[in-house]
Amino acid sequence: MALALTAGGCPERRAEAPATIGSASVGEATATAPPKVDPLPQERLDLILTSEEPDSPWQMAVAAAQTAHPEATVERFDPERLDALTGQLRRSTPRYLMLVMPPNRIDVNFAWRLLDALSCVDDDPFVDVCYGVITGATPEDAAALVERGRVAREKPPEPRLLDNLGPNTMLSGSEVQAGAFWRTDWLDGRLVCDGISHGMAGFPDAELPRFSSYGYLHFGGHGHPDRVDDGITAQQVAGLSLSPCVVFNGACSTGVTSRAFQPASDGTWVEVPYLARQLFCLEMLKQPVIAYLAAIHPDHGVPVYQEMEYLFTTGGTLGEVMKHTYDQVVMGNGGGRLNVVRVVSGQPLPFSEPSELMLYGTAARLLFGDPTLRVTPKLHEPPLAAEVADIPDGTVRVTLRVEDPEIPFSLMDTFHCDLAAQTMGFNDRLYATVPWGVRAGPTAASVEAVVGAETARTRLVGQAVEEIGGQRLLHVQVDVESTGYQQGPIRTAGASVTVMMAPPGTTPSGP
Repeated sequence: MALALTAGGCPERRAEAPATIGSASVGEATATAPPKVDPLPQERLDLILTSEEPDSPWQMAVAAAQTAHPEATVERFDPERLDALTGQLRRSTPRYLMLVMPPNRIDVNFAWRLLDALSCVDDDPFVDVCYGVITGATPEDAAALVERGRVAREKPPEPRLLDNLGPNTMLSGSEVQAGAFWRTDWLDGRLVCDGISHGMAGFPDAELPRFSSYGYLHFGGHGHPDRVDDGITAQQVAGLSLSPCVVFNGACSTGVTSRAFQPASDGTWVEVPYLARQLFCLEMLKQPVIAYLAAIHPDHGVPVYQEMEYLFTTGGTLGEVMKHTYDQVVMGNGGGRLNVVRVVSGQPLPFSEPSELMLYGTAARLLFGDPTLRVTPKLHEPPLAAEVADIPDGTVRVTLRVEDPEIPFSLMDTFHCDLAAQTMGFNDRLYATVPWGVRAGPTAASVEAVVGAETARTRLVGQAVEEIGGQRLLHVQVDVESTGYQQGPIRTAGASVTVMMAPPGTTPSGP
């Protein structure tokens, strides 16, 4: 099944027959008993920040957070002065941060400024804090979200996932069909994985019970703050009866909590206010969801799959999953911090290329929920292995090797297509983070991709050293040519890229 990148930035189905890959039908899966998940090691929350006064009704959610995390410090912050927040975090250096705030204080401009503030705590471009946002249509909804996270620390969600990419042009009316878009056979025996798609007339109310009994849900397609286009709507979300679950949404703007910015016919962007009952995000947070991951701006639908693959191949916390997305944004930006931009109603969007919109849209993804929460054990080894070797001339050789090409989205560059054979295609990529120790930050590199005895076209997208938790880590991303959607020479077990990193002021030796 191919994808096309449209102006909205979400994956779009082309007119091809849907493929069922690595998934049983919905009916078969519900008859299959998933593996039992025991309580998992959990992390410590360091800091709770609230934007509200001590006598605010939102202190109900703060109190719930304190009950769930009695070890955490509580402080106030001003969402309009996030430069001061940077100073706060430099003093306390938290690893995990929870922000409690009402929905009308959250929009895309806040998300971008927050990301910038958290990346400025030290000199490297990466966010050092794993954070999650606690909000809801009411303070009671926000407090209930915290409580569900507390319960999930002892009772993780069922290891059962439903992938709903969205409307399918090959189906008629509101026809519903089982079948997965995401290749999940690498999870066989560890996670029950189902898929479902439907016709362009929208998701039928009578089929809403299909979303019940899952511990993980994915929604995809194009989107707006009130719906997945031609798919499930906020009104339908209100009628769901979900099990405790983690919800990943890749449809544009489905994380909006109060106001959104949408393109107008004259090329400018206009602010569009929404009522709480019209918003997909706030209706989802009324459901028994443990956490919700979504963007509050148009973004791309691929990073959400990368989040799920990262979760299941690391067993990391939800905060680490979200930080990994932000790390990918830094690397997609060449290893540098994003410039702070602002969307202003009536003015053009401050981007010149579609890839920038995708990059900044991904930077506007938020985790609504507890960032310390670990919901699954590691279910599979990561698709990529990395080795670091010091060369006598001072050069460092970093080898990135594909271990499992069947984990598809982790080997895909969401933001660049200069090495893609298809006009609307995507580069393949190898991205890794490796211990860097006391080595100097590299300033030059040479790259070679090897598949058997053949070489492939490559480009070093970015390299940067991060200092976090007393460690120094090298992030490196190399893009590789692709011959089709999730096709190319690097998608072979054992395919490798060698990067020669030189210290400042020198030239790297060859691979």
